[in-house]
Amino acid sequence: MFGSGQILLNLSFFAILPVALILWYVYKRDKLPEPPRVVFITLLLGIGITFPLQILIIAIEGFLETLNFGEEASHFFMAFIRASFLEETMKFFVIIFYCLHLDVFDEPMDALVYGVAASLGFAVIENWEYVLGAESLQMAKDIALIRSFTAIPLHALAGVFMGFFLMDAIFQKH
Repeated sequence: MFGSGQILLNLSFFAILPVALILWYVYKRDKLPEPPRVVFITLLLGIGITFPLQILIIAIEGFLETLNFGEEASHFFMAFIRASFLEETMKFFVIIFYCLHLDVFDEPMDALVYGVAASLGFAVIENWEYVLGAESLQMAKDIALIRSFTAIPLHALAGVFMGFFLMDAIFQKH
């Protein structure tokens, strides 16, 4: 692919680094920090949703091809169904089905930390695939740099929004 194992290791490091930095930043903002093990499991579950999501995307893309809607439908699917609905729903399932039932989920900031962890779990695999799937070494470096300022923070922001609305629904006093 890129010629050397060291280059592959370096690219993997730069694909994972922004995720680690953002997760560390959000984790350190919590005044009553969550157990690191639970946050790490949430991150791993975010990674784990990539595999069923890939199967689900293939199934839905196959269904769309049978409908023959044209090129506009393909763009609509990529923007609104795949990126927003499917990906964010799977991340939200991690928060709802795992994190919400934890005994340590006892303060509003927990929802934000878990939302970011689940979102960044998905983002780390997606970023790693984009960086290592580049055609050249220079393109891989460019993708790693650009995505560290665009896609990765946006995935984290989606996790913040999910966590915020979950926090509002659970800890609201009326």
